[in-house]
Amino acid sequence: MTSGQVSIWVPVVVAILGVIGVVVGQLVNAWREDRRWSREVAREDLRWKREQERLQAEREHELKAYWRNERLRLYSSFSGLAQSWANLLQDAIDDLQKDALSEETLARLQELHKRVRDSFDEIILLGSPKTTDACWLFLTEHELALRFVEGESLKVNRQHLDGVCDQVLDTLRVELGIEPHNLPALLKKWDLLPPA
Repeated sequence: MTSGQVSIWVPVVVAILGVIGVVVGQLVNAWREDRRWSREVAREDLRWKREQERLQAEREHELKAYWRNERLRLYSSFSGLAQSWANLLQDAIDDLQKDALSEETLARLQELHKRVRDSFDEIILLGSPKTTDACWLFLTEHELALRFVEGESLKVNRQHLDGVCDQVLDTLRVELGIEPHNLPALLKKWDLLPPA
């Protein structure tokens, strides 16, 4: 070998080292890309999961709001009809003590009774057991008063009818999350008052 020449093995070693460097560089880049891709997929999965949870929470909230609005509509309708019926029954009982009841008043009582009963049928579907029980008690007690007005010989206690009417209204208010007017009496009835 002459002094100006490079031995043959030096370019071969340099070429091999270059190829090894390129291959190792590609492997390192591929490994880093895989790690970056895995982190990105994990981040996207987490973002998707949070979005699904948010959408589920929104759907649940909308569903609760829908059913609360339906209960509000139904309970408002029932309470309005029930109070009209109860007031007309009280007036009819007063009229019976003075003189006979008019056919018009009796027809109005029966029509209100039918509407209250129809509204109660919806309460059975949407109301809680306590609400359904309170409405059923109202309905049965006032049906007895209606039978008295229609001529059956039954005893009617007006104070009891007023109490039943207050109880159903307070029960409806509690179910809607509104403080009832007669809270201590309601809590006592439900055995929720602490002992004195």
